[in-house]
Order: sequence, then structure tokens, then C-alpha cells
Amino acid sequence: MYLQLIIFIISVLCLYIFKETGSDARRYLMRKKYVALIMFLFIIQSGFRNLAIGADTYAYAIKFQEDSNESWQYFFSNFGDIKDVGYHILTKFFSTIINDFRIFLIAIACFFFYALGRIFIKYLNSSYDVLIAISLYQCLFYSFFSITGLRQTIATGFLLMLIPYFLEKKYIHTTILFVCAFLMHKSALIFFIFFILSKFKRSKYVLMIAFALFIPMFSWQTGFGKIIEGTMMDSYAHYMEQEFTSGAFTFMAFILLLGFFTFIKVDKIINGYNYIFINALAVAILLTPLLALDPNNQRIVQYFSIFSLLVLPNVCNAYELNKGNSKILHMIIFTIFAYYILSRNLEYKFFWQDMVFENEEEIIILNDDVL
Repeated sequence: MYLQLIIFIISVLCLYIFKETGSDARRYLMRKKYVALIMFLFIIQSGFRNLAIGADTYAYAIKFQEDSNESWQYFFSNFGDIKDVGYHILTKFFSTIINDFRIFLIAIACFFFYALGRIFIKYLNSSYDVLIAISLYQCLFYSFFSITGLRQTIATGFLLMLIPYFLEKKYIHTTILFVCAFLMHKSALIFFIFFILSKFKRSKYVLMIAFALFIPMFSWQTGFGKIIEGTMMDSYAHYMEQEFTSGAFTFMAFILLLGFFTFIKVDKIINGYNYIFINALAVAILLTPLLALDPNNQRIVQYFSIFSLLVLPNVCNAYELNKGNSKILHMIIFTIFAYYILSRNLEYKFFWQDMVFENEEEIIILNDDVL
């Protein structure tokens, strides 16, 4: 089912329905409506998916039922021993109110896409910029945030929520949201680098350092896993093990190209808080060699690569030649992304449809009736 392509088409059509004209206030309102509609479509796409969509949706469904049957005393007496205990407390709390995994999936989708849409509205300047951002999301991040990795999706949602508070120097809100993210998935601790790099306004030099260390990082990638062994993130050290040799080279090529074109026009791009987002992109470039070791390391890289959603539209704007073709580059990139999605043709079915699910133990037909 070409649901991703359908969302692409709707995104383009709605760009003209919510056309940005008139005063700044009206343009902002139209952009908010456009973002709200697309985020609603993403919520439907993520929350209404079949249990067989995604690498671990079915496993999360089973764990949801297990957590709902546990006592509150179990969670608090084993608080320090349960991996990502915050997530399990959340599932217990949610199941106490509504013991329905489908509603839980929809709630997670609402939370994450509210956070993402809020970032788009605050830090992108036009609906064309939003179109590029959501197109890139469908290409690079749909396969994780929309259909798998619930714990880290929630954690990333908290981190996206804290960004405006951090930039506005509201550090109490920032700390609370950061702790929430950490409790959902301990790997969120690496996001602390974002706070440190926010102090460096010379993004050109940060990018230069990232490129300079990119090749050495290939030889040091295994050592990165050893660093987290024996720490509070020890349970994630397996992301560094040599399980796959192919790696996510398509993503690697994209992030390097984006970094290169950003570096060339960095002086035109830096305004407002863009330098912070470019610095985050530099961290993604530095960590990308980990994907050659194991594509699962995307779980670590994505805390910074997600800022490519904000950087790419600004790079497009920086390369516009004149007002007459000001949207041509946007549409060319959009077309490339649409072709990429079409060529992948990822299977998708809604929860009311039957879908074959295979694992090492059994082959079953999944829909919500199995819950």
C-alpha cells in the first residue's frame, strides 16, 4: 500500500490550499494549519498501523499486556534493575486508565508528532521548508519513529519538547524533560552533547572538526562501544557489536553531502538558532561511521541527525539563485525524495487488515483481534 506516497501527494496539494499570502500573522497561521494537517496524517500512519508493521510493534504489544498485569510495588521495588523503567511505569499507568495497546500507540504518535510539529512551526520559515522537512522525514525517519522503537520515540519526543525551553533559558523545564527522556531510554544521555555545543557559535569550525575526525572515527568505532561498557548505558553496548557489515551507507552518503553543502553556505545559513542545529548535524557526521559497524547504531546517531530536518530547508534557501526560481530547488528535492519512497515500496497495512508476521518461533496473521 503506497500510504507514504499518498501522504506525499496530499502534502503538495495542501501546500496550495494553505497558501502563505498576506501579512506575517496570516502566513504564520497558514503554516501552522499546514503543519497540523501533516502531523495528523503522520499520527494516522503511525498509530493505526498493523501490529506486524515495524520490527518490534508486536513485541511491544505483548510487553504492554505484561506490564499491565504487574503490580505497582513490582516497578518501584525494582526501579534500579528494570531497563528503561520510565517506559514501563508509563505503560502501567496508561493501562490502568485505558488497557488498550492501540490507544497507547495513538497516544505516543500524538505526543511525538506534536513535539515535531512544534519544532517545525518555531524554526522553519515557510510551508515550502516544512514540505522539504516532512519529505526527508518520510525517507529517513519513518522506518524508526513512525513504526518501531517506542521507548526511544517517546524519549526523542521529550528531547524535541525541551529544545524551545532550553533556547529560551528555561532550565527547570529543560531539566525535567531531559530526565523524562533519560528514564524512557538511557541512550538519551548522549543528547547532553547538544547542550555543550550550543555554546559554540562558529558552526563552520565545528563542521570542519567533524569532517576531519570522520575517517579516524572509522578505525575507532569499536572503541566507542567499549567506552559505554560498565556504565549506566552498558545495556546498549550491543549496538556497537559487529553484526552487520553492509551498514546504512545511503544515510551516510546523505549526511555527508548535507554537511558538505551546509559548510559551503554556512555563512548564509547561520541566523537565529540555526548554528545550534548545524552543530548537531556536525555530531551526526562524526557519529555516522558507527553505521558501518551496525545499522542499529542509527539509534544513537538519530538524536543528532534528526536536526537535518531543520538544516536541509535552510540549505535549499541558501542555494536559491533568484526570486523567479525560489521554489524550484525545493520541488526538485521533493521529487527525488518521492521517487526514493516509491522505489522502496515498504509494505503497510492498517490495524483492521490481516498481515503475515514472521519470527524465529512462528508465523501468524496479525491484526488487532489478536490482542
